[in-house]
Amino acid sequence: METPIAQLNAHENNGQQENLVNEILGEIENQQNQQPEDIQQSTQLEKEIPQNIMGEKQPSKEELIQMQQEQIMQNQMQNQMQNQMQNQMVQNKNINDEGNSNNFTEIIMQHAKSPLLVSTIFFILSMDFVKPLLAKIPNTLNQVGNINMLGMLVKALLAGVLFFISKKFLI
Repeated sequence: METPIAQLNAHENNGQQENLVNEILGEIENQQNQQPEDIQQSTQLEKEIPQNIMGEKQPSKEELIQMQQEQIMQNQMQNQMQNQMQNQMVQNKNINDEGNSNNFTEIIMQHAKSPLLVSTIFFILSMDFVKPLLAKIPNTLNQVGNINMLGMLVKALLAGVLFFISKKFLI
């Protein structure tokens, strides 16, 4: 039995998403386990803090607990911010990976437009119906009926104008 490529990519993305979710849940559990340890460490610090040499008032137990809770909250916020940044980076990477194949063809088309336009203008100006148009401008053809230097200059200027107009309005 064969599996379509679209299903393979879907299974692969689901596996990556499951790994990411499991990783985040594991970090949350670690944070919850660390909180009781932080509180135990803070009570030990309270016992070990000597009287201030300057004779200043020591913070009360409530103040110490409040400061420790604020510090714990700050650590949690930092961890959440880091997790969010990592998630955004992973999402951006996935978006960039999907867009690379489309970008390659778009880049080729974008770079090929100007050369194709120049080739088309050259082809049109090389056709036979241009000679009679140049004959209407004095001194652009020699006595035999071939295009002289002034005729080539007029033709080149016409090509430049056509390229400019096409580039400005069509591309």
